[in-house]
Amino acid sequence: MVSEAWVDIPGHPGYQVSDQGRVRSVDRVVQGREGSARRVKGRVLTPLVRPDGLRVVNLWLNNTYCQRPVRELVLVAFDRPCPTGFEAVNVNGDSVDNRLCNLRWRPSARGR
Repeated sequence: MVSEAWVDIPGHPGYQVSDQGRVRSVDRVVQGREGSARRVKGRVLTPLVRPDGLRVVNLWLNNTYCQRPVRELVLVAFDRPCPTGFEAVNVNGDSVDNRLCNLRWRPSARGR
């Protein structure tokens, strides 16, 4: 079995990403509708697949959901923030394979 390292996602408190390309929420206490606190158990998130094949997850931030590509979250957490004019790419071309060893930053095709 392959070991899996989990780290916090910068800018997204309450979420972690693994070097195997999985995203999870962490155990936390949230404010209920009536003002009471309740515990919420963390879980591994199921990514959505966009029509272009890119896997994305919805993360709750500042009272709204933001959709982020899994491959970007892996690189930002384990490598560094996205350099200006670059984008995250899957080295082997398989957009489902979001393991850290298969990801890198590449100059953006939009910037060419």
